[in-house]
Amino acid sequence: IIGFPSQLFFSTPIPVIVMILSKNRQSDDILFVDASQSYRKGKKQNVLTESDVQRIFDTVIAREEVPDYAHLATMEEIEANDYNLNIPRYVSAKKQDAPYDLFSVMTGKVSDEELDAFNSIWNRFPLLREKLLEKDNIHTGYNDFKEVDSNNVVFSDEDVQDFLNKFHESTDNFSKFLTQTLINHDVTPDVYHGIVERIFETYKEYSLVDTYNVLQAFADSWSTIESDIIRIESEGWNICTETEPNKVTKKDSKTKKIVEEQKGVKGKIIPLNLVKTVFFADDFDEMSHLTAEADSKASEYAEIWENMDEDAKDIVCKDNDESAFDVKKFKSTIKSGTLDVGVVENLKAIQDAVTKEKALRKKVKTIATELDDKAEKKIVLLNSDEVNNLLEKKWVIPTVEAINIVGENVLTDFLSKFNAIKQKYSNPLSELLDKIK
Repeated sequence: IIGFPSQLFFSTPIPVIVMILSKNRQSDDILFVDASQSYRKGKKQNVLTESDVQRIFDTVIAREEVPDYAHLATMEEIEANDYNLNIPRYVSAKKQDAPYDLFSVMTGKVSDEELDAFNSIWNRFPLLREKLLEKDNIHTGYNDFKEVDSNNVVFSDEDVQDFLNKFHESTDNFSKFLTQTLINHDVTPDVYHGIVERIFETYKEYSLVDTYNVLQAFADSWSTIESDIIRIESEGWNICTETEPNKVTKKDSKTKKIVEEQKGVKGKIIPLNLVKTVFFADDFDEMSHLTAEADSKASEYAEIWENMDEDAKDIVCKDNDESAFDVKKFKSTIKSGTLDVGVVENLKAIQDAVTKEKALRKKVKTIATELDDKAEKKIVLLNSDEVNNLLEKKWVIPTVEAINIVGENVLTDFLSKFNAIKQKYSNPLSELLDKIK
């Protein structure tokens, strides 16, 4: 019996269950799976991710206990519950908020019992606990928080660094496998299952890491990879060096209907922006730098305008928008001589910033046009090694970066929870009473 999240189907907002019934079973136990917390929230509907589906599938096939997720109930348990098959009677995936310890509220000390939630961290990184906490010799079972920067302590710990180095090393090896598997003229979408098996094989040794999160990091990239592979399989590897019209949709100003029009071209498989960053890095960097400068100038005049006197704003604001200025009015207004010196200086500063921003935007547009032309010419001349390199940057590198973040999240998640407890007891009642007195 599998319990699913609410709002998973358009036909009903309520959570649903799936019952898998088998004839002529030898055993009479029942597997309860609470997958009600396994979903990704969408705008209107919740959705099961690839890792959610895989976790449910693996749990049903293995038919084993999974803490806070699955329970294999005997018929004796079912009888004891009057044959009630309501999932929460047997297992619940909902996380209960840790209660406040009254002694901790009074003193600011944290109990061993509350810290036991991090036992997997303490066991893997044995020196971390004493670096962050100090045992209270008077009050048995309680600890004081040390006055240290938790983040620095954790990420500078030798065991933590060793863990991250080994995890990154495993990811580097997986990256090589992924490159060899995907960037291959014989590749088909069926390789997905082999890659999933390799993920579980590679990361099973990391008990702190939820391998399903690693799977999801890959699955998030897979939709793009799969789409490309299907197209390559259909049209051939030559399309990696081909372009096609870039179709965009827009609302027609006259008819108010959504229409499609061409806006330049795009690579069929290789994005032109990727070609630009790899082969024309200097031009791309210059364009990015100039764009940042233009944005800075825009922020500069926006701040000046925001801090100006409202009466002065009224004189030079747009006729149909009092929140924006009209540069065309600046010259005549300044020439009139009716404004304070400070206001005139502000208007001149805005004029100067606007002029510089326009010049910078013009340079950016010129470089962008030239870059488009260079990229379009380059993509059709790509050799096989260049194509492979670009595919690796599009398919493999984003996946590898996402997987490495999963490993690092073990530490960042721990720090988030540990610091939350630290904050929870940061204002002990005994100190508050002293302050009140």
